[in-house]
Amino acid sequence: MQEALNAIPSDCPCTIDTLAIYTDSDACQHVDISLYTLESPRIFQWNLFTPAMLSQACVDIDGVLCVDPTDHQNDDGEKYIAFLNNAAPLFLPAGRIGCLVTNRLEKYRDQTEAWLKQQGIIHERLVMLNLPSKKERQRQGVHSTHKGMFYKNSEYTFFIESDAKQAASIANMSGKAVYSCEDNRIYTGTDSDNLTSRNGNAKRLLRSMKKRIAACIPRPIKAALKTKLRHRA
Repeated sequence: MQEALNAIPSDCPCTIDTLAIYTDSDACQHVDISLYTLESPRIFQWNLFTPAMLSQACVDIDGVLCVDPTDHQNDDGEKYIAFLNNAAPLFLPAGRIGCLVTNRLEKYRDQTEAWLKQQGIIHERLVMLNLPSKKERQRQGVHSTHKGMFYKNSEYTFFIESDAKQAASIANMSGKAVYSCEDNRIYTGTDSDNLTSRNGNAKRLLRSMKKRIAACIPRPIKAALKTKLRHRA
């Protein structure tokens, strides 16, 4: 905000009012109008894949950093290895990732690390599923358990997951926040808790925005609008 104010010419004849949609309790004093107070820690779509967030996050691979394999490619054999070597990237991060946590099998570590290096993806750790085959992984059904238990017992504070159902399960298991790329949503507990929280936040934000905007409208304009609305009724 200060950078924007500094860019205004000093001889500008206008009266400048500043507005921010989101502020925290400390920053609201630096703007004339703020619509919603949102305390830290917080995250927005535009800073999800920034170095500050990624350094403290666990990140899934398939469906996040690259496309998911098709059923045809996912044969736990030559076709799957070809996919691992040539997977199309999706979201390439702008900085170092704290930890990659994937349900890919440990036996595919070499191919996975080679692809990550090829894409310039820097990471501190790579946690894979130590099972002998895709069939055994399906039999045990430990997709979200593998991720959730590691996340729960780690120092990381955020998880970026491709699948919505797994995201909800990981959040419930770990007690920490999980972002789902599939439905663009942050999970922190049970589905019902998340839905209630999300709807409640949206309603509060709308009410707050209406009140703040209405408070900034000059009285003559308010009176003119009320008269116009009465004539329409």
